[in-house]
Amino acid sequence: MSFKDKDIKSMNRRFLFISSLKGMIFLTLGWRLFDLQFRENQKYERLSEKNQFNFSLVLPERGQILDRKNRVLAGNRDAFSLIINWKKELNVENILFKIQSIISISDSEVRYLKKRISDAYQNKIKSQKLLITKNLSQKDVSRLAVKIVDFPELNFVMAKKRIYPQGGITSHLTGYTGIITTSDLKNKNIPKVPGLDIGKSGLEKYFDSYLRGDFGRKRDEVTARGLIIDSNLFENPKSGSSLKTSIDLSIQSYALDRLEKGNSRIVSKNSSYYKKIKNSLNEKISSDFIYLDKKNRVVPPETGSVVVMDIHTGEIICSVSSPHFNPNIFSRGLNIKEWKQIKNNTRSPLLNRSVAGLYPPGSTIKMAIALAALENDILNFNTHFFCKGVKEFGNMKFHCWAKNGHGKLNLTQAIERSCDVYFYELGLKVGIEKIAEMLRKLGLGSRSEIELNEIKSGLVPSKKWKIKKDGISWTPGETINASIGQGYMLTSPIQLATMTSRIANGIYAVKPTLIKDKKQFFEKLKISEKNINFIKNAMEQVVISNFGTAKNSKIGSSKFEMAGKTGTVQVVRISELEREKGIIKNIDRDWKKRDHALFVGYAPFKKPRYAISVVVEHGGSGSTMAAPIARDVFKKIFNLKS
Repeated sequence: MSFKDKDIKSMNRRFLFISSLKGMIFLTLGWRLFDLQFRENQKYERLSEKNQFNFSLVLPERGQILDRKNRVLAGNRDAFSLIINWKKELNVENILFKIQSIISISDSEVRYLKKRISDAYQNKIKSQKLLITKNLSQKDVSRLAVKIVDFPELNFVMAKKRIYPQGGITSHLTGYTGIITTSDLKNKNIPKVPGLDIGKSGLEKYFDSYLRGDFGRKRDEVTARGLIIDSNLFENPKSGSSLKTSIDLSIQSYALDRLEKGNSRIVSKNSSYYKKIKNSLNEKISSDFIYLDKKNRVVPPETGSVVVMDIHTGEIICSVSSPHFNPNIFSRGLNIKEWKQIKNNTRSPLLNRSVAGLYPPGSTIKMAIALAALENDILNFNTHFFCKGVKEFGNMKFHCWAKNGHGKLNLTQAIERSCDVYFYELGLKVGIEKIAEMLRKLGLGSRSEIELNEIKSGLVPSKKWKIKKDGISWTPGETINASIGQGYMLTSPIQLATMTSRIANGIYAVKPTLIKDKKQFFEKLKISEKNINFIKNAMEQVVISNFGTAKNSKIGSSKFEMAGKTGTVQVVRISELEREKGIIKNIDRDWKKRDHALFVGYAPFKKPRYAISVVVEHGGSGSTMAAPIARDVFKKIFNLKS
């Protein structure tokens, strides 16, 4: 082969290599262009949208809470919230200063924001949407909107604000809502959404997720500085479900007024009598009327509870607790002054006494003691005991409320006249274990299944409980105290209403509920019908007999007359010396040293429908304070003239 042929072959190989290399380069570039234009187009399109659009949750409208006749107990009204898109590098103090030069923000709202920012730092969160205020008026929104360019980190949120049109009348039942706190966020079921109100107490808390609804989503188009230029609803929120309660607002309102009045006289500030005595008053009166006791002293409203329960369905018709509070101040965010007034109130207005107030039941459980004796064949209907006014046991004396005694009594008379000595004797024969068993069967000493979180179980003592608590044995003297509902025993008004409902029903162990038309299954009470009817007859005699402790509180209608049992509970032990000198009347004692006044009953006694429990803290006598309240509430229920 010549030299020339070798050169030609070499050149052909180089040309082929270079051509292949060029082809590979163009092929790679072409593939990359195809990849960028088609395969990764969606990826960059999404990245572009993230830079251009922000998604946020839209708060749903909270469901209403209604009474049994669809009257609103908790509802909503339009409101605006102000949200800050917080980042670590933001000068929040400066932003707040500028905002407060335009609108008013409360100190509590500022503290809440700073607390959330502090929590974010501790949890190493770099950015977060935080609530500044949820109480913007339309005027506030307009003022801020004019200068919104200066606040790219702020957003307005249209929402619904919780309102309670009945105020304090149903405050302990509805409870209230409030903004999410750090402790709330520990609950994984609560969404971390700025501006969201959650239930804090009452039905609002118990049914929070049911009332809350489902969140929607909103898409905001923003500029590079974060300024919103367009906003669209991406997904509609779903409103929470409304809750229909068993409460009758008209009965609830009346019962509260009647309880607070007690035996006092109401005097209007516009009356001539008030103008006559106002200069002698030692305190400033802020309300439109005042309460005067029998000695014409200005007194606060009575403290306590009234519960009315349907004995067939368990529905609670009214559940009143006094003193009450205004739930609207929690909904809008209360200030320090308001919180201190509530916190420092010695009568504890936030306590729902109907389910969480615990009291010795006193003589209101004497029917249960009698049933325990009858069911265990320890006595019969005609068993007699003699009351001389005191029961001596060892070196102790246990007194009857009747100083000179009741003489010889049978069981009906003992219940009718509420003889303590008779039940001292009976209690010793029955024993604490059988007493405790009957009380639990009637609904005492255990946590009620009613739809509230604030429930207290109360206490029905037993030998086992005493050993566990104190490490010592139960004594007969403690049985004597328990037999008249004192000593260790504690019950709530809802438990007393449940006990009375079960006696009045006679067949089923009725359970209370705050929900209208709730389907409930009741177990059989498993108490002899003969014994139950005997006890019910004795409860009738308490009211209609000339010797009955509630004889002055008759309804006065044979069709609607009530049956019941009074109770008067000593708060301070009376010494033998005080008995000799003469017991000081309740009205002359300091309020906290007065007896509690109780009454349980049902009506109509011929065909029972409703049971009631009334507890008036330090109200004095059950027969003169609590029984008249029960009578008047029943009259209201049956539309009878007072």
